[in-house]
Amino acid sequence: MKRVYEKLLINDELNNFDIVCLNVAASNTDGKAVIYDAQTEHGMSVTVNKDLTEPGSNAVAFEIDVTRLDTLIEKMSIPKIGLMKIDV
Repeated sequence: MKRVYEKLLINDELNNFDIVCLNVAASNTDGKAVIYDAQTEHGMSVTVNKDLTEPGSNAVAFEIDVTRLDTLIEKMSIPKIGLMKIDV
């Protein structure tokens, strides 16, 4: 989600982290997926199951690109991963 990723970038800049932020959704396949977002100002999460959204939230469906971790690692020519943080 663009708005969540932008907040991550702001947090990274504020804290001067030595990290690489990627606007990528990890999956078991390469391609497209649908996620649901309640689009609230303070909501920083989305779901792949619309039934898990809060009642009355009027969640909006978004199609996003997804990639396998091995595909991403190969594409970015990453020889070794010391630490990987994934928000689930």
